[in-house]
Amino acid sequence: MNVVQAPPVGVPVLGILPDVLLGQTLQTFNDAQRRSNGLFRLMIGPQEIYVVTDPDYAQHVLQSNARNYVKGWAYKALRDWSLGNGLLTSDGDFWLKQRRLMQPHFHQNQLAYLNDTMVAVIDDMCAEWEEVARTGETIDIGQEMGRLTMQIMTQTVFGNDILTKAEAEGVMEAVSVLARGVMLRLFLGFVPPWLSLPGDAQLRRMREVIAQTVRKVIREEERRGESNTVIGMLMSATYDESDERMSEQQLLDEAITLFLAGFETTSNALTFTFYYLHHHPGVRLKVLAELQAQLGDRSPTVADLRNLTYTRMVLNEAMRIAPPAAAVPRAVVAADEIDGYQIPANALLWVYIYGLHHHPAHWDKPDVFDPERFSPEASEGRHRFAYIPFLSGARQCIGKDFALMEAMLALSIVLRRYDLALEPDQEIKPQLHVTTQPSGPVSARIRRLR
Repeated sequence: MNVVQAPPVGVPVLGILPDVLLGQTLQTFNDAQRRSNGLFRLMIGPQEIYVVTDPDYAQHVLQSNARNYVKGWAYKALRDWSLGNGLLTSDGDFWLKQRRLMQPHFHQNQLAYLNDTMVAVIDDMCAEWEEVARTGETIDIGQEMGRLTMQIMTQTVFGNDILTKAEAEGVMEAVSVLARGVMLRLFLGFVPPWLSLPGDAQLRRMREVIAQTVRKVIREEERRGESNTVIGMLMSATYDESDERMSEQQLLDEAITLFLAGFETTSNALTFTFYYLHHHPGVRLKVLAELQAQLGDRSPTVADLRNLTYTRMVLNEAMRIAPPAAAVPRAVVAADEIDGYQIPANALLWVYIYGLHHHPAHWDKPDVFDPERFSPEASEGRHRFAYIPFLSGARQCIGKDFALMEAMLALSIVLRRYDLALEPDQEIKPQLHVTTQPSGPVSARIRRLR
C-alpha cells in the first residue's frame, strides 16, 4: 500500500492555516500539486486534508465510490448554524428526495419563463451604465457583476413586485454575510459542528432576514394562486407519486441554498470573462461577430443561447482557468484505496477543481487563455472529470443551467453595447476562497459601442 505524499508546505503546528487566512491558499495548493502525483496531504491547523487533483481520482470520489465520500462536519455545522437542511448541506435519502423533486424544474427548457426577468435586470444595469459611460468614470467589474447577479437572483426567486427596495437590499446584504461564513466553515472543517465560531450569531441574524422575506413571498404567492418565480415553482412542486409538497421550512432552506450557490459563482465567472476578453481582443471580436450574426440588435432568448457556440467556448475557458468553485470538501466514511493509496476512515478530503482544470497532462499550457480548447475537435476524448466547473455525477450543481443562462444572457447583451476597457497595469489573478475570486478590483471604463 502506497503512502500519500505530504509536500513540504506550511509551518509546524498550524500547517497551511496562515496561508488560508492570508489569502495565499491557491499558491500553496498549486505548489503541493506540482510536487505530487495527483493526490497529496496537507495540514490545516490540527486537521489533515487529503487533496485530489487527478481526474481519475476525482471520478472515484464523486462518482464511482461517491457513497463513501459525504459532506461531513463542515456541512453539518452550516446546517445547524445558518443554512438549514437544503441541497447544499443535506445528504443521503433526504438529499435524494429533494434532488428528485427539484431537478426537473431547473432544466434549461424549464427555465425559459425567467428569460424576460433576467433580460430586464441586465437592461436596467446597462441603463445605469449610460451615465457612467458619458462621464468617463471607472467601475469595478466584479462589484457590478455581483450586484447584477444578486438582483437577478432576487427577482427570479422572489419576483420583482413583492419586495420593497429596502427588503431586496437587505436580502443581498444577508446573503453576502452568509457567503463569507460558509467559506470560513468549509475551510475550518476540523471545527466540530457544536462549537460556535466568531460571527455565527450574525449568521443566524442574517438567516432570519432572509427567512422573513421568504415567508412574505410565500404568503403573497398563496394569495395570487399563480406565479412566475422560482419560489412559486417550488411551492407547487410535488414529490413522486404523491400530492405532498415542501414545507415552509424546507422552502426557506432551499431558497437560502439557491442564493448562496448563485451569489459569487456567476458574478466571478462573468468578471473573469470580461477580464480575459480585454486582454484577448481577437477573441472579443470573434464573439462580437457571432453575437451580431445570431442576434442582430434584438434581445436574446433562451432559444438563442444554444447557437452562441463560440461565446459559450469563451465562458467555458474562463471557468476553466478560474472555476466558480475552487474545491469541494468531503468526509471519508470508511477506509478506501485510490490507485493503491490508502485513504483512512474519517479523513477530510478535498476535490481540488482548480487543480483538475490546470492539470498539465490534460491541458496544454494550462495557464493560457484559449477558448479553442472547447471546440468539438479539441474536446473529443477529454476526461469528463478534467473539467467540472459545476461538479459532475449525481452531485452536479442543480443550478448549472440557471447559471449558464444568466451568464450567457449577460454576455450577449453587454458585449454588443459596451467595450469594458480595463485601466492599465492591472494584473488580476484567481484567488481561492472556496469560490475562485479576482485578486483585486477589476477597474474599467465603459465605452459605448452603438
